[in-house]
Amino acid sequence: MRNILIFIVLLFNLTFVKAQNVNVGFKGGINVSNFNTSGYERIPGFHIGLFTELLIKDRFSLQPELLYSTQGSSKMTMDKETVTNLSYVDLPIMIKYRVLDNFNVEFGPEFGFLISKKTHVDGKEIDINDNFEDLDFGLNIGIVYSFESIFNLGVRYNYGFSEINTVKTNDKIKNEVIQLSFGIKL
Repeated sequence: MRNILIFIVLLFNLTFVKAQNVNVGFKGGINVSNFNTSGYERIPGFHIGLFTELLIKDRFSLQPELLYSTQGSSKMTMDKETVTNLSYVDLPIMIKYRVLDNFNVEFGPEFGFLISKKTHVDGKEIDINDNFEDLDFGLNIGIVYSFESIFNLGVRYNYGFSEINTVKTNDKIKNEVIQLSFGIKL
């Protein structure tokens, strides 16, 4: 929790820096998430948050973000649908490389802090309080297209390295998320 607060303070302090090598903005969009083991199906979600882009050198920049993200998956078991909804505060730290004037590729780690977890079996909520880890770690890769110098569209894939289930099963459940984002620089 202390690390989240430090990151938030740094992110907001950067919003007050008036320099050509710092951009701050908002972003949001849709998620399509799944657990990366057989039998699970994708579910829709969303993400919304802030970013700070720090231009490092010519074509390279560093972009820390603070996002609220809904993720999860569904599964059919014995003719019953189980839908798991997980909400995270995500901290991606992206390294961006500008390939063309308006086109960037990006990659970097993401730290996810679980803040809400719900599972519904055939529409009825069941208790899963101890079934999921509080911390998730993954790697992102994506592309971003910028236009009108303040808007951008991005597509990103997140592969989770952390096993997020605490219940010992044969399934090693990890998050997978595809994000489609729209951002605006302030």
